[in-house]
Order: sequence, then C-alpha cells, then structure tokens
Amino acid sequence: MSEDEKRVNANSVEFKQGVEAGLNSEEDTKNWKAGNELGQELREEGETAEPVRGDS
Repeated sequence: MSEDEKRVNANSVEFKQGVEAGLNSEEDTKNWKAGNELGQELREEGETAEPVRGDS
C-alpha cells in the first residue's frame, strides 16, 4: 500500500456522512443535469439525422 492510500471503514459514521454530502452536493447536481441535457440533445440529434452508410 502506498503512503497516500488509507484504509477506510465504509461502515463508519464519517464515511456515510461524506457519501451523503457528496450525493447531495449542489455542484454534483449541476454536473449531472448538464450531462443529462447533453445526452438528450445527442439522442434527439441522432433520431433526426440520416443513417450513416458504409459504401466503400
């Protein structure tokens, strides 16, 4: 194990609080929403575009 790695008890209160804080992070929510919007735009773009032909 390197010096930077630490053993973490995933059952500890501190760990659970950290996970909960990360899941409820405003920044995380903003990034998720941006990714979701991009995915929707790409899906819609793909539905309206002509199929790609591999005529070689």
